Parts: sequence; structure tokens; C-alpha cells
Amino acid sequence: MTTIVDSIRKHQKLIVLGAALAVITLYIIPIDQIVNAIPPQGQAGIARAVQHIQNTRDRIAANTHIPADVRAQIDAQLAATQYRLLAL
Repeated sequence: MTTIVDSIRKHQKLIVLGAALAVITLYIIPIDQIVNAIPPQGQAGIARAVQHIQNTRDRIAANTHIPADVRAQIDAQLAATQYRLLAL
């Protein structure tokens, strides 16, 4: 047991860095997948993606257990993605 604790203490910075990287990846990948999943032929695909993003923004705004600054940051990222979709 002591060996495990010592190993965790030695690698604490790497563990925290890995967890932070995982959180950032989970925020970035779904947004990029939505943008890349749009079929090239269509407005219907864009409209569905924009509606999906708006629904996600509404759900995040309704979650009061998420800190306000985190909600604002996520909403800003989704708004930027929504703007890029509408620009297509």
C-alpha cells in the first residue's frame, strides 16, 4: 500500500495534467464532430446542427449546479460554433 501511495505522490503532476487534458478533450471533440458531421449538400443538416447546439445551450443554461463562469465559457464556445455553422 505504501508503494502505491509513494508512486501516486511522485506522479501527481502527470496525473493532474492527464486529467486536465481529458477534460479539455471532452469539451473540444463533440463540437468538432458536430461541425464535421454536416453533409456538404445541405441546409437541412446545418439547420439540424444549429438546433442541436441551441438545445445544448438551453440545457447548459438551465443547469444551476454548473458554476456561472463555466456555463458562460461553454455557452461562448457553442455560440461561436453556431455562428460558424450559420455562416456556411
